[in-house]
Amino acid sequence: LHNTASGTVDTCYSADPTPLTGTGGSLTVHNSSMLSLRELRSSASLLGESFTEDYFTRNKIFPVLTWENGALPTTLSEKDGIYPIHTVAELRLLSYEVRKGNTFQGKIIDLCADLDLGNEPWLSIGGKDESTTYYFCGTFRGKGHVITGLNATDMDQGYTGLFGCIKDATIEDLGIEKGIVIGKTRAAALAAYVHNRSTIRNCYSKAMVYANADTGALAGVVAGADVQIKNCYNTGAVFAKKFTSSTGGLIGYVGNSSHNFTMENCYNVGNFYGLIGKVGTAENAVARNCYSVGSVSLYRVQGNLDATASAQIGK
Repeated sequence: LHNTASGTVDTCYSADPTPLTGTGGSLTVHNSSMLSLRELRSSASLLGESFTEDYFTRNKIFPVLTWENGALPTTLSEKDGIYPIHTVAELRLLSYEVRKGNTFQGKIIDLCADLDLGNEPWLSIGGKDESTTYYFCGTFRGKGHVITGLNATDMDQGYTGLFGCIKDATIEDLGIEKGIVIGKTRAAALAAYVHNRSTIRNCYSKAMVYANADTGALAGVVAGADVQIKNCYNTGAVFAKKFTSSTGGLIGYVGNSSHNFTMENCYNVGNFYGLIGKVGTAENAVARNCYSVGSVSLYRVQGNLDATASAQIGK
C-alpha cells in the first residue's frame, strides 16, 4: 500500500509464513490474521458467513468463499452402508470426509460412472498434513469405471495419488485411464501408501507418475502385513528424480514389515522399470505369475521376495 494511501482489510486470512500485509500507510485491519496451516483448516466457522469449508478440496481444505461451493450438496448420501458416487463433486467430498477423520471403516463406496477430474488439482483420498496421517479404511468398488484427468501434486508432504493412504481397505475394478501424479515421495496413480490388510484387485493405471523416491503406478509403498495386489497392470510412465532402488513399474517399495505380501497375475509395460523397485526383509512375500517389459530387472532389490513364475522381458 502506498505510504500516502489508506484502506481497510476486513475478514481476510493468509497462511504462515506469508505476511497478512506488507508495509503501507494508514491501513485498518479488522478480523484478519496470519494463521498456521493447521489453524487454517479448522477456521472456516471463525471467519464469518463469507467463508465456508472447502468441501470439494479445491483449496487443500483451507476455507473458501461461500459462493465457491455453489448450490452443490455438501454431504455424501448413504443407504445400508453404501455410498454411491456419481459425480466429481461427490468424489471430492469423499476426499474431504477422509481428511476430516472419517475412515469409512466397514463402509462401501460405489463408483457409478466414469469420471473426468478435468486436470483440476486433486487432493488425495487420505494422506498426510504437517502432523496427521489420514487413512481410507473402507471398500472402494470401481465397478469397471475409469478415472481420467487426474492431477495430483504434492511436493510438501508426498503421499500423492488418487488415494494417499489406505489401511484395512479394498480398491477394486477401477482404472486410471489418464492423469499426472507428482509427489515429494510415496507417489502412485492409485494408492501412494498401502498399509495392513489392504487389497487392490482388478485395477490398472495409464497415468504418468513422478516422485523423488518410493514411486510406482499402483502403490508407492506397501507397509504392514497381509497386503494383496492381484490381477492389475500398468502401461503408464513411471519416473523418479534419481535412479533409486525404491522405484518400480507397479510398486516402489515393499517394506520390511510387509509379511504375507502377495502380488499375483500382474504386469507392467511401457516404462523403464521392473515390477517392484525394492523388497525388504518381509516374510512370506510372493510375486506369482507376473511379468514386466523393460530394461531394469524385475526387482532391483529382491530381499526375501519369492518371485514364483515371474519374469522380466527386456526391450
